[in-house]
Amino acid sequence: MSKSAEWKERRAKYAPERMRNAKARLEEAGFKVTQVDEFTLAFYYHCAKIRYFPYTGGVIGATVKPTRGIDALIEQVTK
Repeated sequence: MSKSAEWKERRAKYAPERMRNAKARLEEAGFKVTQVDEFTLAFYYHCAKIRYFPYTGGVIGATVKPTRGIDALIEQVTK
């Protein structure tokens, strides 16, 4: 199932700012963040690679619980 053209246009418009914001917030929390591709950030937490998708707010990783949003992610990894 492919995404609609409208969804892709919105993502292209808003993703760069969300990427900058999320990267700055994670680095401020003390993580070394790398940009995997134009829509994904990655960092290590408890020896596991965590991938964060700023446009959707999704997070994937073995050492974090599934959550949405940068605030929830930062709260979870800074406890």
